[in-house]
Amino acid sequence: MRIGRRALLGILALAGVIAAMAVARPALSRGYSNAAMLALYRHAHRAEGAVSDGDLARADALLTTALALDAGNAAAHRGRGFVLWQRGARQEAGAEWRRGGIPGADFTRSGRQAQKDGDTARAMEWYDRAIATAPEAGEAYVRKAGLYEAAEDWQAALGLYEQALAVASFPEAWMERQAHLGHANALRKLGRPDDALADYEWLVAHAPDYYWGYVRLGELVWKQGDVARAEQLFLQAIAVDPDMKWAYRGLASLYEDTGRLADAEAMFRKVLELDPDDDAARRGLERLARKP
Repeated sequence: MRIGRRALLGILALAGVIAAMAVARPALSRGYSNAAMLALYRHAHRAEGAVSDGDLARADALLTTALALDAGNAAAHRGRGFVLWQRGARQEAGAEWRRGGIPGADFTRSGRQAQKDGDTARAMEWYDRAIATAPEAGEAYVRKAGLYEAAEDWQAALGLYEQALAVASFPEAWMERQAHLGHANALRKLGRPDDALADYEWLVAHAPDYYWGYVRLGELVWKQGDVARAEQLFLQAIAVDPDMKWAYRGLASLYEDTGRLADAEAMFRKVLELDPDDDAARRGLERLARKP
C-alpha cells in the first residue's frame, strides 16, 4: 500500500504535534504546580500563616491538574501533601510526600532543629510529619515521646515509645536504648513498675555498657525484695561509669535499709564527693549520725 505525499506529510505533522505535547505536558504541569504553591505562599504570607479553605481548594485544583498532566511531578506531590496536611488528612499527606521524594528523615531533622530552638509545638508538628511520611522509622516516635516525657504526659509518651519499639528501626543504637528506657520510665510513672521489668532486663542484656539500665533495674528489683541482685546491679553500674553518683546513692539507701550503716556512710560520702550539693546524701549522713 502506497502512502501519498500529502498523507505522509499529515502523519509527520501529527507525530510532531504528539511529540510537542509530550514535551509540553511536563512544562504545563510545572506551571500549574508553581502557580498553586505561589498562591498558597502569598495567601499565607498576607494572613500571617493562616490559609483559608478556599485557598486550599484552589491550590488543590491546580495541583490535581498538574498531576493529571504529569504524574511524576514531584513538586506537585509535595504541594498536595501540604494541602492535605492542612486539611487534617495526615496519612494521605504522608503518601503524597513519599511520592514527591521527601524522606521522613528530612522532617525529623527539622523537628530536631525546632526542638533545639525551644519551639516545642513546631517540633511536634515536624515529628508528626515524619511519622506520617515514614511510619516504619523509629526516630521520630522516640523524639516526640521525649517531648511528652519532658511535659510529664506519661500516657502520651508511653504510646509513642510503644510505637517506636513496634517498628524497631533506628538509625542509631542509642535510640533503641532510649525507647526501652523511656517506655519503662513511663510505665513506672503510671504505677505499673512490674510491667517495666522487661525493658530494664532488655537494657542490661543488650546494652551492657549502658549505665542507666543497671541503675533502674537495681532500683526496681530492690523494691521487689531482691536485695542481693539490686546490690550487684548498682555495682555493675559503677563499673560502667564510676563518676556518676546515682548508683552510689542507690547503694547507700540499700545499705542503710539493710543495717549496713558503715557501708551506707561510705556511699553517702562518695555521693557528696561527686556532687557536694546532693541534699539526699547530706540528709542520709545526718540520719546515720543520729543512730546509736
